[in-house]
Amino acid sequence: MAPRQLVIGFAVVWGLASCGGGGSSSRPTTNFVPVDEGASTGGTVQPSPSPSSPPSAGTPDASRAIPGPKGPVLGGSPNDSPEISRSVGGPNDIVVLWTRVVPKTTDAKITQLAGNIQARVRAAAMAAFPGRTIDLRPQPERVCPRSGCKVLSVGALLLHSNGGCAVIALVTAAGQTPTRLFPWAGQVDFKRNFAPFREPPESNVVVRDYAPCSLDPMAAGDDSITAAIQATR
Repeated sequence: MAPRQLVIGFAVVWGLASCGGGGSSSRPTTNFVPVDEGASTGGTVQPSPSPSSPPSAGTPDASRAIPGPKGPVLGGSPNDSPEISRSVGGPNDIVVLWTRVVPKTTDAKITQLAGNIQARVRAAAMAAFPGRTIDLRPQPERVCPRSGCKVLSVGALLLHSNGGCAVIALVTAAGQTPTRLFPWAGQVDFKRNFAPFREPPESNVVVRDYAPCSLDPMAAGDDSITAAIQATR
């Protein structure tokens, strides 16, 4: 082969090797900017309470009940930001939270995918506990109040970058307990496989390779996610 042909051939091979499928990246993605879950008034995040302020966790105050789908809900604050669930779940419930999306986006396709992922989480929860009632939280309620949900809560973390996505299932037992992380789509590593109560789970995730932004990559992991939910009490 002539030298000019060798150069052209190498350039073509290098170009194909440099292209990823489905928006995937060859470099691990870390250092996601955590999405805070603070209390707010009028959409403005308030500073943390001073040491002299009474703690928000503990025995719920009946005077601060929040209207919920099944009656007043205790354990939160009427000034909680919209991302905090207005329900802590009933005795026979599983709370299915809205999908946590990082980074935040107004992309309608990502929002639709987040809704479809929540439906997938709901199906896994129903398969894990057929006799339980599903308390499906609307957008954007993605986290339990600071006092914790009274029952098992489940959700998902959707990480997206340049057309690729990774999905991690989030499973939390009742109360102020750590959230367990389970890979569902994409190739991910965990710095640790749990996040302390109400701390951003994305801080513990390293994405090695993104999957296409669809439900298809999640199918192979459905059974393991159902088993993870079933094992959490």
